Amino acid sequence: MSAVEDAALDAYLAPRVRPRTRLVLEASGSPLAPTASRFGGVPYLEVGEEWPECVCDRPMSFICQLDVRGTEVGERLPFALCAFYFCWECFPQDPEPGPWTLRTYADPRDDQAIAVDLPEGIDVTTPCAVELEDARSLPVWEGQARDAPEALELARAADPESPWTAYHAACERVAGPQDIESAIGGYPHWLQGDDQPDGGVLVATIDSEADARISWGDCGAVYLFLTPDGPRMVLQSL
Repeated sequence: MSAVEDAALDAYLAPRVRPRTRLVLEASGSPLAPTASRFGGVPYLEVGEEWPECVCDRPMSFICQLDVRGTEVGERLPFALCAFYFCWECFPQDPEPGPWTLRTYADPRDDQAIAVDLPEGIDVTTPCAVELEDARSLPVWEGQARDAPEALELARAADPESPWTAYHAACERVAGPQDIESAIGGYPHWLQGDDQPDGGVLVATIDSEADARISWGDCGAVYLFLTPDGPRMVLQSL
């Protein structure tokens, strides 16, 4: 490696940095405002809504809800709040809703929320409060061909034998650690290769979270996208 090639790779990546909002979970039994971001507990529902059911006719489990107002990606989304539900019985890996759903709300307000009881017989997510932390994101190696196409040659120039090592090091220099973690927005940090749907905007990554008792297979993660055809889900695990 040389400082010149490293600097060229850093300079190429710097303008491609996207903000992301890290979700830090803390188990909590205290009541939260109806529109507050959370994992588990009681979701935000409005008058006329019912608890979502899977295509198998079972009620889905409420995983989390995210208030995207004030986040970078929230400025590009047509909603302010989204709530993610998933059927653990079916454990879907299909990209289209049916055994999972993402409900969205353009103008959620605490005084519009209705009281609901958790359905019987569902796998209940452990209630967790969410603290939002600012972070920075770059495409991981598996996504650089899409979002940073010239990075490959620059990384090869920096380290011909291990360009991915040079690329990962540059990402950390420019944007900090690029771990797979629960977050709003940013780039998808893939476990098993780029699987981004066409025209998809990454809404959130939902990692396996021990505090909330969520495990997507073997240390997996769920990626939620909004596409021109509606929400899409990608589930990857090791």
